[in-house]
Formats: sequence, C-alpha cells, structure tokens
Amino acid sequence: MDDSKSVANLGTPLGGNLGAIERELAAFWKAATQRPDEATLIRAVSCNLIVIARDQSEAESLPPMLAGVAEWHPCRSLVAFQQSEKAGADLPPMQGWIRVQCTPQLGGRQQVCSEMITLGVNPAAAESLSNTLVSLLVQDLPVFLYWRSPGAAERNLVKSLARFAHLLVVDSQALFRDPVNREHLSASLAHVPEGAEVRDLNWPRLTPWRDLIAQFFDTRAARTHLKELAKVEIRCAFSHESATPLALLLAGWLASRLGWQWVSAEKGRGQWISRWRAGGGEVSVLFISSSADSARTGIKAIRLTTRSGCSFSVFENEETDCMTAVADGCTSNPVVHTVARASANEADLLISELSQLEEDTGFQAARAAALELEKGFR
Repeated sequence: MDDSKSVANLGTPLGGNLGAIERELAAFWKAATQRPDEATLIRAVSCNLIVIARDQSEAESLPPMLAGVAEWHPCRSLVAFQQSEKAGADLPPMQGWIRVQCTPQLGGRQQVCSEMITLGVNPAAAESLSNTLVSLLVQDLPVFLYWRSPGAAERNLVKSLARFAHLLVVDSQALFRDPVNREHLSASLAHVPEGAEVRDLNWPRLTPWRDLIAQFFDTRAARTHLKELAKVEIRCAFSHESATPLALLLAGWLASRLGWQWVSAEKGRGQWISRWRAGGGEVSVLFISSSADSARTGIKAIRLTTRSGCSFSVFENEETDCMTAVADGCTSNPVVHTVARASANEADLLISELSQLEEDTGFQAARAAALELEKGFR
C-alpha cells in the first residue's frame, strides 16, 4: 500500500522476472488478509490500463494520476518505458517495480486497492516488451492503452499492443509544438488494428466549449441562425508552425456537425484563415493568435457571426475560473450565461474516455475534418 514516502517513486523494485512480480503481488494480497486490527484491503480489477511513458521521469510522475483513475475504473495499471541508449548501457535488460494504491471507503474500515506494475527496458530488450506486458494482463477484462507522449520510439510497441486493446487513447495536445510528430501520429492512428477505438484527450477538453456553443441553438428558432453563419473566429495559442490541435479539432467539430466542405486555407501573420462551403454560402474560419496562452486548453475564445450581424461568443475568464457564453444582436438585449469551468486534469479526462467503450462517431467525424484542415495549412 502507498505511504507518503512512495508517492514520488515507482514502488517496490524487483528484477525484470515476471515470476518475481507475480510472487510479490501474491505475497502482498496474502498478507492483506491477515490484518484483523486494520482496515480491510479489497483488491478490485475491472480493466487493464497500459500506459506508454516517454521515460522513467514521466513514469515516476504517473502514480497519483493513476490512483485517481482507479477510483472510477479499478484496474491493473501497467506502465512501460524505454531507457535512453546512454542510460540503458549499464542497466539490466528489464527492470520492474510494483505498488498497490488504496482508497479508503466510507467509514474507513475498508480500502479498495488497485495494482500498478512498471517495467523499464533498455533498447536491446525493447522488442520483448510487448509480449511481457500482454502476459501481465488480467485475462477476460477490457484492455485500455494510453499513449501519453506520442513519439517515434514507441510506435512499434503501440502498434503491437493495439491488437489487444479495446481503446487506444492519445493526447495530441502533447505535440502542440511538434507538428512533424503530430503528422506521424495521425499516420499511425490511421492504421490501428480493427476492434480498437481511437480516442484523444483533446475531445473531453473541448466538451465545455461544445456544450456552450450547442446551447445557443437549442430552440427551433435559434437553429435558423446556423444557416446564416458567415464567420467563426477562434482565439488560440500558436506555435511557430501550428495552431493548437484543440482549435483545429473545435473547427473540425463545427464543420462536421454543420456539413461544411473545406475549400481553402492560408497562413497569415498571427492569423490563419480557412474557407468552407456551406448551405447558406461561404463560411470563413479564422484562427487568431491569443495574446496570452490558456494554461488549460490553448483556446481563449470563439465567436460565431451571422450575415445579419448576430453573434454568439464563448470565452474564458481566468480571474473567476469561469466560462461565459453571450448571444448578442439576436434580440433587444444580449443573453449572457456563465458557468464554472470544468476540470481539465489528466485523471478526469482519462476517466471520461474510459467510461465510453462504444464508438464515438462525433469525435471521429470532427477528427477527420480537423486533419483535412491541418493538411490544408501545410
């Protein structure tokens, strides 16, 4: 079980021998049943979660996040990383660590516990890592694969493991300032084995934006404005070569839901413009460089404007930690709606995606439109 001293490390160090890992876990659970004067420890496993980490430093940061995920999805977590070539030269082919993370239940007499197994391999043993991870899966339970920091070194491992996964979750925002690797990621995801659904943490990050935009058009009368849209302005973070993937996905969502067809895209200084063909005429989507990057999403505001001058805006208020939606020019007085900003921490985002096993057609359509748009800007 965790204590305050183990939060920042990987747990109990073992050799890379699978038998040693299984024996240590079995010994722990046997000892856990012999605690008459302490809280009862209950082993809970409803799924397998494989996390591909960039390196040992990233792996060491994961236990608190995975503990949060396990509160909603009790799991056996398998964290894997490859040592750098320099560091791996002096290390054994494989190293292993185990830890058991427990959450007290109401009343404090029971704690629900989940297992975390971490494996680090040197480059020479990388090819065997996939088979090792598969052998550690709890049989007959769903397998979720989380590629946390997509990079070239992990592509073959992810491709191999995806054959066993129900969901492959990525975080394209991690590649915000790396458009080349983001292009490689898109190519990799285009060839995911049949049966594995692809998800992106950027999708739940956009949920509050999508909800507030959609609420503008809940009524039949309000939906008539959708055919009159002429311009969409998205204020967002920029890198040297790319707008934030979140902004592209938000534009892709609008295009896919409203049936727009991409026409053209051009880059300007601090502003990119894309043009789309819609039923009511051409729609321009502008990506405007934000003066201050949002620490949460990379999106600061969005405004939709109709040909008749009606506008619908959603923006963040960093001072109040709220989001505000304003409909203006449609009635005699502006309509203002303010809501608390939803959590954007990694555990909550991952919980959201792991809670939906069925195909997310809305995300897939938005992602396809966003990819088409990003290619247009190259």
